[in-house]
Amino acid sequence: MNLVATILGSVAIDVDFTAIIMAVLFIVLYYVLQHLIVNDYLRARELRRDAVEGAREEAKEHQSLAEVRMLEYEDEIKSARREAAEVRDSLRGQGTAEQADLVADARSEMQSTLAQERAKIADQVAAAEKELAGRATALSKAIVDKILPSMS
Repeated sequence: MNLVATILGSVAIDVDFTAIIMAVLFIVLYYVLQHLIVNDYLRARELRRDAVEGAREEAKEHQSLAEVRMLEYEDEIKSARREAAEVRDSLRGQGTAEQADLVADARSEMQSTLAQERAKIADQVAAAEKELAGRATALSKAIVDKILPSMS
């Protein structure tokens, strides 16, 4: 003990039975707390870490699945737009053809009507010319009779 006293110098530590009991209690308390609290805490922390990593992996899988579905959706949209454009162009072509047919029918009907009206007008002109020719003859005779009353 002299050695301890000389090493510690003026510090007086009295090592007795109480210190041993405190050391034993400390060790016992350390192991009890280690098993009751620390191990459960470490286990819970590891479970949480595993759950977070699992959730991250699942999120990555969902993200990649969403990207694949988005690409499929975009392909379907492109296909639908292409089909819609084809249908629109087809309908536009049909509409243009129907319009051309209607215009041609209207034009031929108009030309037919125009020909009929021209024929009527030509008949009316011929009738008017015939009537005027007859009147002209009568009128010229009347004029001659008035100018030259004695000769007739």
